[in-house]
Amino acid sequence: MYIDENVLKFYLDDNSNYEKLKQSKQAIGGRFEGVSNILSKAKTIKVDWKNIQEDINNYIAKVQKEFPKDSSNLDKYKSCERNFGLGRVFVVDKKLIGMTNQNDAFKKRLSEIEEDFVLKLLFVMSGYDFDTKKVVNEYRILSNKQKEYDFEGSTYSQRTCAWINSHFSDNTLFIEFVDFIKNCKEKYDGANIDRTNIALCYPGRVTDAKINNFNAVQEDYKKQQEILNFRFPYKFMWMWANADNVIHPISLDAFRNFLKSDFMQEIFKELSKDENFKKLECGLKYKDNKKDINKEEFSNFELEKYAEIITDCHFDSFPAIWQQVSDKIYSNFFQSDSDKVNNLQTLSKVISFLCIGETDMKNISDLLKAHKQIILYGVPGTGKTYSAKKVVYDWIDDENKIDKDDIKEFIKPYRFKKEDEEPSKNIVWDIVQFHPNYSYQDFIGGIAPNVKNDGSLSYTLNHGIFKKFCYCAAESLENNENKKFIFIIDEINRANLSEVFGELLYALEYRNESVSVANFDEFCIPSNVYIIGTMNNVDKSLATFDLALRRRFGFYEVGVDYGAIYNAFEESKQPNNIDSYIQRCIELNYFLSGSEDLSDYEDKKKKELEAIKLENTQDYYKIGHAYFMKIKSFMDKDEFVINPQHLEKLWIYHIEPLLMEYLGLSYDDNNIKERIGKIKEYFTKKLDEE
Repeated sequence: MYIDENVLKFYLDDNSNYEKLKQSKQAIGGRFEGVSNILSKAKTIKVDWKNIQEDINNYIAKVQKEFPKDSSNLDKYKSCERNFGLGRVFVVDKKLIGMTNQNDAFKKRLSEIEEDFVLKLLFVMSGYDFDTKKVVNEYRILSNKQKEYDFEGSTYSQRTCAWINSHFSDNTLFIEFVDFIKNCKEKYDGANIDRTNIALCYPGRVTDAKINNFNAVQEDYKKQQEILNFRFPYKFMWMWANADNVIHPISLDAFRNFLKSDFMQEIFKELSKDENFKKLECGLKYKDNKKDINKEEFSNFELEKYAEIITDCHFDSFPAIWQQVSDKIYSNFFQSDSDKVNNLQTLSKVISFLCIGETDMKNISDLLKAHKQIILYGVPGTGKTYSAKKVVYDWIDDENKIDKDDIKEFIKPYRFKKEDEEPSKNIVWDIVQFHPNYSYQDFIGGIAPNVKNDGSLSYTLNHGIFKKFCYCAAESLENNENKKFIFIIDEINRANLSEVFGELLYALEYRNESVSVANFDEFCIPSNVYIIGTMNNVDKSLATFDLALRRRFGFYEVGVDYGAIYNAFEESKQPNNIDSYIQRCIELNYFLSGSEDLSDYEDKKKKELEAIKLENTQDYYKIGHAYFMKIKSFMDKDEFVINPQHLEKLWIYHIEPLLMEYLGLSYDDNNIKERIGKIKEYFTKKLDEE
């Protein structure tokens, strides 16, 4: 979402606007309150390490019993002093195990503070939703990066990088987070804050350490500590520990997106003139893996680097930087510190509301409201027509639509008829599909031949579908009915648009203003009419789209939503290796487009994939998630594993025909055929199973 000073003031200066925003972001608001509650209690909780020793011993014993192979060396950790051993009990390389076991072990002792306090605290640190107990990408405070940087790291949860997210909490005792938060509140300055025994991940991810090699695990842990100094979790805990003094966004995505906003670019411009800010040290890790830390002052960097510097700087540098940034932002909206704690809380909430949770549907809806006519474009199979119908569904004011799975059936009664039979409806919609023979006469109207029963030929004046639609909308407007009329044009680029739209190019831009139409009275497009066109960009039609028409539309690219692949299956019937399958789909699109983010892969794996991808990759060669969801049709109801036979069928019946369309005549080139063969071999090989 676009964020500048006016947008923030819109919500901060008018309580009714703020309440509407909060109402529309209930899930994020609930998360914010939950995080605030748990971390506030973490700041004040009194737990004596000695008194909790018995619970820790019981916890370790349980881990040893459940996972003897992985934890055979835990006695050494158990006998160590707290400065290494008890602070980080490695459990097993599976998500959630450490968190749930800790909660069970310490639940009784801490029940007076908060029911399931330990689990909720660990869920805050790992991005898990309190209710569904699933990772929500927008709630995470760690990216998938293995090294020192979070600014460019993806927060998309996928099998190959799930460890870096959940194992941050799985392999760290909750008391370490509590102690660190307390240290942040008491000592404030980053350089003076003691680092507690917080683990980044299970051993062997950062180095080649094996769990049964105690010395190797110690070295692995030290390396993790070095990396954590540059990562976001320390910064997150510090901001929330000092929530009464600084802005505290809810997650890494909220923090990064806010720093990238237009508003923050203006703040950075002002700070770049502040002598005190310019002298602050950045504390950046050199990206060529040198051991030294770049302690240059802000004055040595361009404004474009500020957001990255603040996100990836060493923790020692962060508190001084963020305090000045927060003070500057605060002064833009509030003249007094008399209610600073509540003001900072509200400001942090608004930032979190605006900077995360902006789905494709929310952005499409906002764009349509602003432009009145938009075009959804993207590669085949990304759900462009579905998205258009989902806008209709979202705009319908009907309490019965909650939790409706079949959008298609629900919106049927709202479809346009010659006369609107139910004035109470707040939405009227219709859909047409353009094709090469679709004409002005079909769309607007004109003189058309008519063969009578006796075989004689006559000519009649016909009204086109869009003209009828607009007449109905204009009548509704005249009657002061609060209705919106949504007209969907599927495959809009397949017709000759200049010919089909004719003089409506003017009417699109100047709503409620009449234009002369041949053979008809003057005609206008009312202000309550909204147009959604859809088009595939595989044929590069955007480049040849009529310029006069193009500037009158807002364009929105609908991308591949890998998370939607889960929705092909009922939750209780999802294949055991669904995560591996989704990862394979991502890799296939990398082979074809070269544009998928593989920064979280090890170098050896990257080179393997690089050797397979097409030489002339194009972004519009990607395959949409709807194609990948078709894997379900090749599986029996009682099958819970996607096997190579299923992948082979998906390739033959759906993927290969699409590739032939993408590549055209070049598909027969021997070099391309050979490369496609390698891609097929990789895609259809056996998936990892969980």
